[in-house]
Amino acid sequence: MPKYFLNQLHEDRRIVDDEGAEFPDFKALQEEIAASAREIVADGLRSGRGPGNSRFEVTDAAGAVVLVFPFRKAIPGFS
Repeated sequence: MPKYFLNQLHEDRRIVDDEGAEFPDFKALQEEIAASAREIVADGLRSGRGPGNSRFEVTDAAGAVVLVFPFRKAIPGFS
């Protein structure tokens, strides 16, 4: 299975995923990052923060960016 690294980019910081995770296919990867983004946004909203420009920058094992996923995309009606 391919390994991907789900790095988080926020307004003033970057959280690097050093471990990565394997996914059976690209759809499973997209489902995981959407669910993770929803959880992160929900935690932020409870603290009075919206999603802002936060996003996942997903890289493959070679370090190539394969997907950029804005957290806003995971919230229905929040574009």
